[in-house]
Amino acid sequence: LNSKNQKMWIRHVIVPGITLNDEYLKQLGEFLKPLRDNIEKIETLPYHSLGKHKYENMNMEYPLKDTPDGTKEQGEHAKQLIMEYMGA
Repeated sequence: LNSKNQKMWIRHVIVPGITLNDEYLKQLGEFLKPLRDNIEKIETLPYHSLGKHKYENMNMEYPLKDTPDGTKEQGEHAKQLIMEYMGA
């Protein structure tokens, strides 16, 4: 996309204990840095457990059952870190 000068949006789910980690977010920002001229928008989406009932209906164990829902504040924190390490 970058070599074709194609504009893009980055959407990233923030999961407490998995992707809500400052070192991980720093690395993501550094990875995106070379693409920054073509990134139009970055969205950080806090994790929510609304899909849990689908697993229950299929008699499957929900792998994130002990994971708390993310917050808007956590999403904003993540976005700020990503953008900081992108140099944006």
